[in-house]
Amino acid sequence: MSAHRVVLLPGDGIGPDVVKAACRVIDAAGVAIEWDVHEVGLPAFERGGEALPAAVVEAVAERGVALKGPVSTPQDGRFRSVNIELRQRLDLYVQVRRCRSFSERAIDVLVARETTEDLYAGMEEAFGEDRAVALKPVSAAATRRAARAAVAYARSVGRRRLTVVHKATAMPLTDGLFLRVAREEADGLEVDDLLVDVAAAELVKRPGEFDTIFTLNLYGDILADLLGAVVGSVGLVAGVNLGDGVAVFEPAHGTAPRHAGHDRANPTAAVLCGALLLRRLGEDEAATRIEAAVEEVLREGTHVTYDVARPGVAPVSTTAMADAVIAAITVLGG
Repeated sequence: MSAHRVVLLPGDGIGPDVVKAACRVIDAAGVAIEWDVHEVGLPAFERGGEALPAAVVEAVAERGVALKGPVSTPQDGRFRSVNIELRQRLDLYVQVRRCRSFSERAIDVLVARETTEDLYAGMEEAFGEDRAVALKPVSAAATRRAARAAVAYARSVGRRRLTVVHKATAMPLTDGLFLRVAREEADGLEVDDLLVDVAAAELVKRPGEFDTIFTLNLYGDILADLLGAVVGSVGLVAGVNLGDGVAVFEPAHGTAPRHAGHDRANPTAAVLCGALLLRRLGEDEAATRIEAAVEEVLREGTHVTYDVARPGVAPVSTTAMADAVIAAITVLGG
């Protein structure tokens, strides 16, 4: 069987460390991948003056699938967020993050968000030095297609209930429109809705009662990170950005520059992104073994990184945790 051709974007900060671990695990699962490696973000900007070169966008569009590490955005404005620009240029209009616990707490929540509109659309304007305005575009068309994709994804992985999260009480025109259209598209799922502040509180108190959340761009980013803390670490949260015929898989965590190059970042999210990638490629058996191996390593708890290590257990390196997952895959495959 020929190798699958997949774009690889290692990113920066801890990105190269966790992406390397994910690639090693995929290889151990027995799936042949021909990686088309590209630089984005600061490394690409310093080399060629573009944080997101056109060749990268073209490669992802051609291959239809990519594994991406986290990419930092400089606060000095040298270039805009690669994450947002990549979604906009490839029209990746919905993102799904799986927030799952690997402990005795039964938490497994999908957070899906529309990713082309809302405050992340980047429509800002300054009025002098002391006043600025950000616009919040919301349209029925963008909400509808994202809701349809989110519902289809949720149903494909066996989900039954959708909670639409919004703030229509304060923003009846924008969030109210989003709520109405999202509820219209929740075909085949039980549907309810919550105000975003109420949802945040309930996710802390009773996260196990949620199944799938669909929300606007900003709320979804915040709630997925909140759930990352609830399940033990944002380093456990895998995600995928979906468009028509294109999927870019990326961990929910950031670049954590203080840990870059120190071989100590949690590779779990990137490894689980690899498993989601394999399912996209039709390699379901290998994906299942990777997910089972990750679960075994996390439950066993002696070969995990600092962010999820139990009290009294010495944390291990990124490489050592990946080694433990690979060993578990070998056992599961035997």
